[in-house]
Amino acid sequence: MLPLSGWLIIFPTTWQIVHCTTEIRVGLLVSETTDPANIGYATSGGAIAVAMDRIANESLLNGYNFKFFVENADCDAAESVGALIKFIQVEKVHAVIGPPCGGLYSGTMSTAYELPMFMWGYTFNADLTNDVRFPFVSTITATSLSLGYAFLKLAEYNKWDRLAIFYTRDSVSYCDSLIADTEAAINDENTYQTNVAYKAVLDESANATYYSRMQSARERARIIVVCLSSGPIKRRFFARAQQLGMASNEYVYVILDLNGIGF
Repeated sequence: MLPLSGWLIIFPTTWQIVHCTTEIRVGLLVSETTDPANIGYATSGGAIAVAMDRIANESLLNGYNFKFFVENADCDAAESVGALIKFIQVEKVHAVIGPPCGGLYSGTMSTAYELPMFMWGYTFNADLTNDVRFPFVSTITATSLSLGYAFLKLAEYNKWDRLAIFYTRDSVSYCDSLIADTEAAINDENTYQTNVAYKAVLDESANATYYSRMQSARERARIIVVCLSSGPIKRRFFARAQQLGMASNEYVYVILDLNGIGF
């Protein structure tokens, strides 16, 4: 596979270029190998061409010529900062789409250089919605803290007073952040008060421990909150729940993680 960094993609807003007077330079800060099924550039990059086709077909930005500069950072903070410096100092971009994960370091660069940045994917850290700290950042995915408060509204409606939490870990710490912000919402004294009776990380490489932790939750709660980082992991989790007798109408499972991440 060819490396992505340094690619230049030119999309005119109309396929017949006549009197294009204004050039808009956009940096694409992408991931190539980190979680390729969800945020990999090979999976998501086609959205740019789809958007440009629609702009052209609907004559939305006639007279503008878009140039896209691609840099792969693979969700690494240092690589992201380096790519942004290149975008700003060398390519002279007007805006950046990305990164699809993390975001705090990139957001700081956005503020320092007053560079509009449109984040997607796993950039759900609630800090990114701070308009004072990150006035030039927009995110198109719900923040994990807002999801936590939404869950509490559901708990309040159903009067759930005890729950267990399970989550898995991955290379972008998706569920770690989501569960941490959900707990922050639960611990907010101004919200509905419920009790976390049990919380555990599930590791599929340690099968005996996996079953033991599910059994511990079975003894303590019937409302099970989960964040499981992929479809296959969800399927195997519920297969184990069936084996342990945890798939009856006594149990309610709330899956916190999002099905869509914004492209």
